[in-house]
Amino acid sequence: MAVAALVVSLLALLVAAWAAVSTHRMAKDSNVLARIEQERRSGERRRQELEEAAASRASVFMDHEETETADHYVVLSNEGPAVARHVGIEPVAVYGLGTVPRLHIRPGELPVAELRPGARVRFLVPLPYGDNPDVQVRLTWDDGEGHHDERRRVQLF
Repeated sequence: MAVAALVVSLLALLVAAWAAVSTHRMAKDSNVLARIEQERRSGERRRQELEEAAASRASVFMDHEETETADHYVVLSNEGPAVARHVGIEPVAVYGLGTVPRLHIRPGELPVAELRPGARVRFLVPLPYGDNPDVQVRLTWDDGEGHHDERRRVQLF
């Protein structure tokens, strides 16, 4: 009888040790899974923040356009996902021969109050015959990221 009680006690001790080890392993695995899930959520939040930041930035570009009647235009376009506000342009320097051209702008046209994604606005640039300058233009606008003040080069030819 004493031997049977000893065997049962020993079996109970082994089952208790096995349960303790299993519980420890499950807790450890649970912590690993929780950390992986936390990193996934953190990465997801960061990706969402980056997407929101990208969506708040306007991409304002400037280009030259010549019509069939030989009129020259500076064209502003917004290729970003956000609205650009208070968009302004100002010729600041000319490279090579010629003088800094004046944009033919009617009162109230600049700054452009709102340039929506995909929108284009063009301004006539009267150039003397044979004067095809390479011009540096100051381009300014506001968007969800704040104020931007950049210099761009456009060749009017």
